Amino acid sequence: MSVSHFVIGTAGHIDHGKTELVKALTGTDTDRLAEEKRRGISIDIGFASFFLPNGLEASIIDVPGHERFVKNMLAGSTGIDLLLLVVAADDGVMAQTTEHVAIAGLLGIRFAVVAITKIDMVDEDRVLEVQVEIDELLSRGVFKNAPVLKVSTKTGLGLEGLIEAIEKQSLELDERPTDLPPRLPIDRSFILQGAGRIVTGTLWSGVLTTTGLLELLPSGTSCRPRHIEVRGQKVSKALAGQRVAIDLTVSGPAPRRGDFLVTPATFSLVNELVAKVRVLPEARVELKKRKKVRLYHGTREVFATLSPLEPKQILPGQTGYVRLRLAEPIAAVFRDRFILRSVSPITTIGGGIVLEAAGDRRADISISHLDALADNDDNRVIEELAGRSQYPLTTEDVNLTAQIGSAATDGALKELVDDGRIIEISSWKRTYYVGPQIIDAGGRDLRRFISDYHHEHAYDFGVSKEIVRQGVWPELSSSQADILLDYFVSVGIVCLNEGQVALADHVKADPAATMLAGVQELINTFSPPKLSALAAEIDIDESELRSLLKRLESQDRAVRVRADLYFSTEAIDEARDRLIDYLAGAGEITVSRFKELLETTRKYAIPLIEYFDQQKVTRRDGDVRVKEDGLT
Repeated sequence: MSVSHFVIGTAGHIDHGKTELVKALTGTDTDRLAEEKRRGISIDIGFASFFLPNGLEASIIDVPGHERFVKNMLAGSTGIDLLLLVVAADDGVMAQTTEHVAIAGLLGIRFAVVAITKIDMVDEDRVLEVQVEIDELLSRGVFKNAPVLKVSTKTGLGLEGLIEAIEKQSLELDERPTDLPPRLPIDRSFILQGAGRIVTGTLWSGVLTTTGLLELLPSGTSCRPRHIEVRGQKVSKALAGQRVAIDLTVSGPAPRRGDFLVTPATFSLVNELVAKVRVLPEARVELKKRKKVRLYHGTREVFATLSPLEPKQILPGQTGYVRLRLAEPIAAVFRDRFILRSVSPITTIGGGIVLEAAGDRRADISISHLDALADNDDNRVIEELAGRSQYPLTTEDVNLTAQIGSAATDGALKELVDDGRIIEISSWKRTYYVGPQIIDAGGRDLRRFISDYHHEHAYDFGVSKEIVRQGVWPELSSSQADILLDYFVSVGIVCLNEGQVALADHVKADPAATMLAGVQELINTFSPPKLSALAAEIDIDESELRSLLKRLESQDRAVRVRADLYFSTEAIDEARDRLIDYLAGAGEITVSRFKELLETTRKYAIPLIEYFDQQKVTRRDGDVRVKEDGLT
C-alpha cells in the first residue's frame, strides 16, 4: 500500500448521477445548498469522507456537471489523486464528460475509475453502446486503462465492484511530499456559528499544524490556526493529500476561494509564468501573440496575456512553450498545473505546466532550457535547475525548486555529482551545488581578473574578496561569492589570506619575496627609516612599499605603530621584553629612560611607548609609565 489517504474527484455531465453515486458510497449528500436541493443539480463543489474496506481513508470531492459551473468544477478538481468518471447509461458520453476528462488529464491526474450509472433504466445493449463510447473517449489519453464498472444507485448493483476497483487503483498512487512547505488552496471560506472563520481545501504539500502563524496569499494577511479537522475529526496536524478544515483567527481581510494558505516567507507571488501548454483538439482556438485568456491555478481564476515562445502559433491538438503575463499575482511554483479558458465565450482551451515562475520578465529563455525543465526525468530537471543557477544551491534550495521531495532530490544530486554533471562544494559546514559550466566560466574569469591585478600590483599579496566579487560575480552576494571562492581554494587555483585573494601560482613564485625580506631587514631596528627614505633605498614607489608592508603585517612580520612608521615584529618583541624586564625591577619608566633602554631617539621612543600603552603593556601615570594591571 503506497498511500494512507487520498482524494477522489468526481467528473461527468450534469444529471449523470454523480451526487447520487457519492451518497450511495458514503451515505453523505454532498448537495448542501438550498438551491441545489430545490433544483436537483449540483451548483458548487461538495465533500464526503469515504472509508474503504482495506483501511484506506479517502475524501471525495463532488463537482458540478453543468457547463455554467465549470469554474466551480475547476476549484474542486485541484488536489485530486483519483478521478471517478460518471457516465449515465441513458445519455452516454456528453459534452461535459469530454471536457471534464480533458481537464483531468491537463491537471496531471493519472488514474481513474469509470462508473456507468443508471443501468437499471436501459437495456444491456445500450450499456454496451455506452461502454464503446467511453473506450473511444479514453483511448487517446492517460485513462485508457481505467476500469469501467456498471452500477445502479437505486438497486446497489455493481457498487461492491466499484469499491474494489477504487481500492485497486489506489495502490498505484504516490504519497504527496510532506517535506515541502505547506500550501493549501482554499476552496471554501465561511463563518461557522460558535467557531468562527473556517477555510477548507486539499493540502497540496507539507504538514499543517496548529502552532505558529500562517499567511494568506496573495493578500499577505497573517492568521493563526486554532483547530484542524480531517474528515470531521480534530487532529494535531494535517498531511499533504488530505482534505483539511481549519478554524482560523484572521488579522485582516477574510480569506476567500482562490487564496493560498501557507507558512510565512515560503512562497513568492509571481506575475509571469513560462509554461508548456497543450491546446485541446476540440478547442477551435489558436494561441497567438498577446492572446487574452483566463488562467485557473489552484482554486484561483486570473486573467492573463499569453504569447507563444515556440512555436509562434499553437494550433488545436498541439503543444508549445508560452509566456503568460498575469493580471494579478499568484503563488505558483515549478511543475504546478493550470487550465486555460477563453475570455468570452468561456470555453476550455487547454492547460499546461509551470516551468518558470517569476516576479519580473525574463528575456533570455532558451528552448533547450525549457526542453530540459519539461522532461519527466528528475535527474535532468535537477541538473538544469541547479546547473543553470548563477549561485550555489543547498539541497533544500534544490528541493524547493524541483518540488519532488527531499529523498528524490538527495538521490538525484548524488547521481549527478558522481557523474560529474553537478559540482559539490563544501563551505562553512554546509554542502552546495552548482553546474560545471558555472565553475568553468567562473574559474576563467577569476584567473583573468586576479592575474590582471597581480600584473598591476606586483608587490601586493592579492586583491580583497569584495573587489573580486564586484569584478567576477557582481550578481552574487558576498556570502554566495565566498562559497565559490572556497571551492577554488579547495582545488588549488587561489589562496586566501586575511581576506585577500591571490592566484596559487603567484603565491608559489612570489616575485616580491626578495623585496619583502629586504624591507623586513631594514625595519628590524629601533630606528627604522621614514617610508620615503625606505622606498628610495630599495628603489620602489612609496605606494608599492606600502603594499609590501601590508603583506608583512598580514604575515605577522611587521607592525604598524603609526601611519608612516613600521617596525619588524622581531624588533617589537624585543622592545616589549626589555620594557617588561625593566618594569619588573624599577616599577616605572620615563620616556627618556625608555629611549636609553632601546638606544634610540625620542622620535621613535615616544610612538613605541604609546603603542605599548594601546596594547595594555603599560599605563601612563603622570610623566611615567607603570606596568598595566594583570600583565604577567
